[in-house]
Amino acid sequence: MTNSGFEYKVTKQLETKHKFFPVAVDDFFQEPDKIREWALSLPKEKSEMGDWPGERTQPLHLIDSEFHSILLLKVLSSYFDLKYTNVSWEVCNASFQLITPYSEKKDSVKNMGWIHKDTGYQLAGLIYLTPNADLNSGTSLFNLKPEYEDNYLTYGKNAEKHSFYKDNKTNEKEYQNSLNEHNNKFYEKTRFQNLYNRCIIYDANEFHKANLLHAGDTDRLTLVFFIKNIKSGNDEKQTSRYPLNRVRDYENFDKQLSKRVEYLKSVW
Repeated sequence: MTNSGFEYKVTKQLETKHKFFPVAVDDFFQEPDKIREWALSLPKEKSEMGDWPGERTQPLHLIDSEFHSILLLKVLSSYFDLKYTNVSWEVCNASFQLITPYSEKKDSVKNMGWIHKDTGYQLAGLIYLTPNADLNSGTSLFNLKPEYEDNYLTYGKNAEKHSFYKDNKTNEKEYQNSLNEHNNKFYEKTRFQNLYNRCIIYDANEFHKANLLHAGDTDRLTLVFFIKNIKSGNDEKQTSRYPLNRVRDYENFDKQLSKRVEYLKSVW
């Protein structure tokens, strides 16, 4: 059997909804305890609009811009080799988030997350900073079920969710019905366990949720980040292709694979 050889030709970017594949990096920080201690010492506030659970610090670029920049470069190195390519971003919102369980009963509906997108950003993720956390208090990615793809409102607000996270009194039965009705429109496709010092990163257009807001004996601490308008490349315009576009280069890879399969079927 002969090898037909292979030639790679640079192709254009594919216009796709997702530009980044999910990544999990364990042992992300060399000294996570030091980061955790600092995070716990910072003041935190709830969302005025009830957009998210628990409390968050100020954006890290307002606390210390140097820490913020180094953190973002470390995160983006998961996709780009910074020794060989320049990387820039327009906006990044990063902060520490602390969630105290909404019920002492771990499996209470109050401790379940809502599936959502981080609209307006390209890349999102978090770093788990709770030692010995309940593994099920991690994060999952979801797809809409086919029957809801044409009529789901990505930008829609859920009154029960926002009211609950603003600490307004909520009828638990009505809250459960609303959460179930919403989350049942999706199916899970990827699950990340809550491991201390694990960083997970995913395309901001992915539907996702925190699986459990009850992390165990200690409150659920994470460092969350959302990044907008990422560019890479060594020219002035930084026009290198996005990571998922490089993998889904059907013109170079898949056509060649198909040809190879046709050849193998003919000789076997």
